[in-house]
Amino acid sequence: MISLIKMKGTNLQTKETIYYPKWTRIATITETQLAKRMARGSTFSVGEIGGVFADFPQSIFDELLNGNAVSIDGLGMFKLRVQGKSQKEKKDVTSVGAKITVVFEPAAELTSRLNDEREFRFVEVPTAEGQQDADSDDNPEPTPGGDDAVAAPTISGTTPFETSTSVTMSGPTGAEIRYTTDGSTPTSSSSLYSSAITLSATTTVKAIAIKDGVSSEVTTKVFTKSSGGGDAD
Repeated sequence: MISLIKMKGTNLQTKETIYYPKWTRIATITETQLAKRMARGSTFSVGEIGGVFADFPQSIFDELLNGNAVSIDGLGMFKLRVQGKSQKEKKDVTSVGAKITVVFEPAAELTSRLNDEREFRFVEVPTAEGQQDADSDDNPEPTPGGDDAVAAPTISGTTPFETSTSVTMSGPTGAEIRYTTDGSTPTSSSSLYSSAITLSATTTVKAIAIKDGVSSEVTTKVFTKSSGGGDAD
């Protein structure tokens, strides 16, 4: 059963207080616990299953290191994303300062099954402020927008940077991204993001995602120009 909490927020279009459902983590299952559950009714022992789990991270690491993506039927695909320092000339592009991120893309059938077999329940998770909140590490805050809540966009690029940096943005499928580079709060009439933008001075970039008239919360990222290189994220 999928557990939800009732979140309180503000619709950025109307400024009205709204409430919307949000997933919350009840517990974290360890590999040992999972092995025990999988061993029930199986011909494999807990130790055998646990041994596969123990070898799994290194096996994934080795394949990614060799330039391969790893696809597991019914689960999804592990692959790498690399972001590095942008250059004006192709010949000047190097791997110096490049940052590697492991990306997991869930299989379509996994999401489909969760939607087909879903059963929800609401639980109470009080916080120190008397509100309800979810695990922020596992469940990034969705944008307050009622039943049609829109997730905030991500802003990526190298900071600090020496000469210039290329900034990209991404958001929910079907949403448009509006952004500002002067530190002001973006609105539906702000610049529309369509491709990477290049910054050559210290800049505060703010962005929102808009879908079906509902705006996300604001994502903010500061890109600092300095005499040394920086990290991409």
